[in-house]
Amino acid sequence: MARVFPEKIPAGVSLEIARTHRSFKKLPDDFCVWFSVLADRDLAHKQPHFLIVYQQKFAFLVQVAATSQELAESVTQSELFQPEQTIEAKHIGENEVQILHEFSSQLAQSGNTNMPLHRMVVFPNVKQNTLDTLAVERGDMEVKFLCLKSLNKKSFSQHLSKIAHAQLDRNDLHQLRQHFAPESVIPESVVARSPLAPKQKNTQVDRDLNCTMLDLDQEWCVKNNLYLPDPAEKIAQQIPEGDTAGQSDKNRQGQLVTGVAGCGKSLILLYRAMLNAKLNPSARVLVLTHNRPINNELRRKFTQLDGHAKNIQWLTFFQWASRCIGRQEESVIGPHRCEQLLAEICEKSDSNFTSSFLLDEIGFIKDHSLRHENDYLEISRAGRGTSLQASQRKQVWQHFREYQHKLNDRKLIDWHGVAMRFHIAATTGKLDFPKYDCILIDEAQFFAKSWLDIVRLAIKPHGQLFISADPTQGFLKRRQSWLSSGIDIRGRTTRLRQAYRNSQSVLKFARLFLLSRNQQDADDIEDLNIPSQEQIDGIELVGREPSVIYCPTLQDCHLRAAKEIAQLRQNGHPYGQLLVLHTKKYELDQFANLLGKLLDGAHHLHFAERGPQPANAFCQLSTINAATGLEASTVFILGIDALLDLESSPLLDNDELHDLHQKHTRQIYMAITRASQNLVIISNDYKRSKSLEKLAKATDQSIQSHLDQSLIK
Repeated sequence: MARVFPEKIPAGVSLEIARTHRSFKKLPDDFCVWFSVLADRDLAHKQPHFLIVYQQKFAFLVQVAATSQELAESVTQSELFQPEQTIEAKHIGENEVQILHEFSSQLAQSGNTNMPLHRMVVFPNVKQNTLDTLAVERGDMEVKFLCLKSLNKKSFSQHLSKIAHAQLDRNDLHQLRQHFAPESVIPESVVARSPLAPKQKNTQVDRDLNCTMLDLDQEWCVKNNLYLPDPAEKIAQQIPEGDTAGQSDKNRQGQLVTGVAGCGKSLILLYRAMLNAKLNPSARVLVLTHNRPINNELRRKFTQLDGHAKNIQWLTFFQWASRCIGRQEESVIGPHRCEQLLAEICEKSDSNFTSSFLLDEIGFIKDHSLRHENDYLEISRAGRGTSLQASQRKQVWQHFREYQHKLNDRKLIDWHGVAMRFHIAATTGKLDFPKYDCILIDEAQFFAKSWLDIVRLAIKPHGQLFISADPTQGFLKRRQSWLSSGIDIRGRTTRLRQAYRNSQSVLKFARLFLLSRNQQDADDIEDLNIPSQEQIDGIELVGREPSVIYCPTLQDCHLRAAKEIAQLRQNGHPYGQLLVLHTKKYELDQFANLLGKLLDGAHHLHFAERGPQPANAFCQLSTINAATGLEASTVFILGIDALLDLESSPLLDNDELHDLHQKHTRQIYMAITRASQNLVIISNDYKRSKSLEKLAKATDQSIQSHLDQSLIK
């Protein structure tokens, strides 16, 4: 079967276009077919309806005409029966031919004067013998006229083989896609590649960096099953054989895109949001994230793509909650303060549990809206890592009640409590909140089951849910399934395997780091979207090897990083392409004060949580916890020693140690993959820094020996 972009037509197309689209879907798999989803929508010039690429080397532009058989026949017979008729053979398909010529002229004006393009007009309502007669009378054989029956597998392939002569080269195909599908062009401003990046090879990829496009897998994922209002469903169902019957319910369920780090998951979500807004201007579209930094970054990039869409809302889950249920009367506290309260409870009661374990378990209780002890005793904790007997669960519940009393007495509420309050209001029918035609969630692995329950309730009956997720983070790290979270994405999952963000050196280092920390847990590695060495070797940009710097103290680490960043600015490093990640918020604030002095002002710095990065900000800062979705050409990572040292606590049992080990491994792996080209890790642990340095310098031949010798602790 041919690969068709999109597989299902958008709203508002004619029945003739829909029938032609369906015929193209039946072509052999050496065809790629693009339908112009934005044809006649806010473009300066009309575009042909279809672009066909055959065997990756022959291109055909196709326009569809709604001309009836009666009109076409009347023209061919006019000389005998209607000599006074004003419509002549040259008028049939005239507008369609003009659109094809105009598009070819636009290509020529952009410098593509010799591109081998073949043009044809398809008449779904006219017989081929009538079209052949018209062609003879027109005397113009440059544009072919074809009926719908000519588009079957065998005859169409044979026809194209006859008329195809000159072949497209790779650059021709790139330029053709750029002009025909401008909605798939990726502006340079949304790519985390510095113009200072050294060119490793003189390849077409290098020459095309200024106008990158979605690859075919990405474009298919962007355009497949776009939201369709009911009118388009009705058009689709008029097509003979009813191959769309029963599809509407399926398409309105969840769709998932996942894949390796840097494969473009967030970019796909942005493009889907853009197309949903353009194709359906009256539709309500909501983009949700779990934190502000990624939401701000998505909004910044969307502005570069299309800043005109007014029907999209960009919210974090808790911003959405506040709009729906109002501000909380209590003061909302973060995880650090919550853990302090739990530590007080543990110390007072001589608990067998650590405060960090209780914090996580109470989050589980609230994320599942468990309001009674029996509900907690009966719920499955499969994938939680630490198993609990009934007596232990009762003890946890007692700590949970004590914790809630502390919060209530002090008029406090945690974020899990806000989510639980939102969930109760939504599921009990007490909340009449706005419904959306389309909801898109980025980094959805961080959304708890109760959050997703609310999301499903907020989608209109004919709406759609699209989610992007990374299994190396969030609840997926515990092997909990989407189905257990109430989302059925079976048969509607796209897994992307090609990484684009990172250089070879950065991605190889990230892979080795993760493997070195997971040698005892092969099953865990198998669950992750880790790029293979073969995939990494296929990346064009080799890049510099990561830098690992040792400093005796954390203060020395901060000073060294600040001096390195100041030097980069002096050397002309591009603004907006440098990211600093730290494990602790208050230490990040201290570092920002130091860096601001060296850069002659805090205006050169931007905290990712405070909004989209302004153009005059040289450096962006974030905690590692909030860094998912961020990226930059150069990344500095600070504070990993404090994170990894927690694994040495004698208070941890084996299950807790395993969970903490995996959590830290994935956090640091994610942080490493934020860098597209240059990575700097500054450590105040000498032994650890040397182990990381060995991984950074590892060659293909020495990789296994490094894995055998190096467990980064």
